[in-house]
Amino acid sequence: MKTNMSEFNPFKNSLPRILFIKHDEGGIGGTGIFTFSLASGLNNFNSIVAYPHLDSLVLEFYSAGKFSKRMLLTVNSDYTKEEIILDLISYFEIALVNIQHLIGFNLELISDIKQKGIPIVFNFNDLFFATGSLKYLAKGHVDYLSADKKDKMKSLLSQSDIKIFPSNFLLEKYQKLFKFSNPKVIPIGSTLHKHQNSFSTTDKVTIGFVGVASQQKGLESFLKLIKIFKKKINFIVLGVRGHNYDKFCRIYNLKEGHDFFRYEFNDSNIKEKIHKSEIDLIVFPSRIPESYSLTLSYAIQLSIPVIVFNTGAIAQRVKDYNAGWIFPTDKALSNIVENISKDKSLLSPVIKHLNTVQLPEFPETVKIYEQMFSSQIKNNIFENNTNIQNSNQYFEKIEKTLNTAKKTTDPNTNPFMLEDKNLPITFRIKRAIRRMPLVGKVIYKVYKWKR
Repeated sequence: MKTNMSEFNPFKNSLPRILFIKHDEGGIGGTGIFTFSLASGLNNFNSIVAYPHLDSLVLEFYSAGKFSKRMLLTVNSDYTKEEIILDLISYFEIALVNIQHLIGFNLELISDIKQKGIPIVFNFNDLFFATGSLKYLAKGHVDYLSADKKDKMKSLLSQSDIKIFPSNFLLEKYQKLFKFSNPKVIPIGSTLHKHQNSFSTTDKVTIGFVGVASQQKGLESFLKLIKIFKKKINFIVLGVRGHNYDKFCRIYNLKEGHDFFRYEFNDSNIKEKIHKSEIDLIVFPSRIPESYSLTLSYAIQLSIPVIVFNTGAIAQRVKDYNAGWIFPTDKALSNIVENISKDKSLLSPVIKHLNTVQLPEFPETVKIYEQMFSSQIKNNIFENNTNIQNSNQYFEKIEKTLNTAKKTTDPNTNPFMLEDKNLPITFRIKRAIRRMPLVGKVIYKVYKWKR
């Protein structure tokens, strides 16, 4: 017996529909924060955010900017992620596709979307498409594209109706490789309101690392600072543990809660976490050429001085806003930190200046995107939902996958809580061990370390 199609219609209005495609970040990074914030800010559109996770495709629905429901569709060889995306476009009569990233998807997907006559807005959020692999992206290498990959990237760019870059630094890198016309640079407005900071008179300086604590983000440089200055300076990590986090802590013989403290944060409580931690200075030691850096925006809006490595858009933005210091080597970083530890008043003039700096806020960014999306969408305003209810071409496959999905209406619910029968057996075993008491957790960590 077929379920009524309207059960799967999360949109209760006639607004045009946008499909956002992004990658699985293993959490929520800058691209995720931006995409979800944009979808929830578009009051004149309905949105679907689609991204892969394990062997599934996660869908989040927003009706006129308000979260509606979250679904998880099982992917297999008979029904791929790309096929689901194309069927969603037809099933929900998508008016425009905004690609935030394509890691985890076949690059041919953009050609298939183009054949449907759907406008494509492509956000280039990092250098992945200028390096061709995660390996080179992690090392910050550019221009490592083979001739074949370069041709594919040129085709991808040519099929995008609008190409968006968050910074001039990133645009220049792509222009150097591909030579294309009519790009747009749209900086990402801050999701935090401006806060006036006051100079702390405490004796010790407190230095923070904000973001994903991983090797790519410069974790090793930060741990070196802790090793050298832990008796003179308080250190705090605000963020999630990234790849090789535990390994580097062992290498430098450092322990959370003893040599430094770590707190997790999200976009809604970052201000509270930083205030509670009483951070005087934030270090961004990432060696990857950052394309924008939302965490730098947090620091500027909270009027906290920063130290950044001399690469990418993050260094350019620090220069533009006089937001702190730029270092070329770990030795230079160590010298800057040592001087500040000896004379904390060096932070005062930077704080006073940052109190006068106001970044554009996110509602301004949303307004720009709404105008741009509206200009691309033509004759796609839906007066009612009869087309959805009468269209049976894609019903059978979509209904089958939606019926296997765990449907939720709570936006805070973990989107990755699948029914056990849909989980790989190895995943279920590992999860069961992790949920065991302390002994079980120790066993799991030893097992993971041996592997």
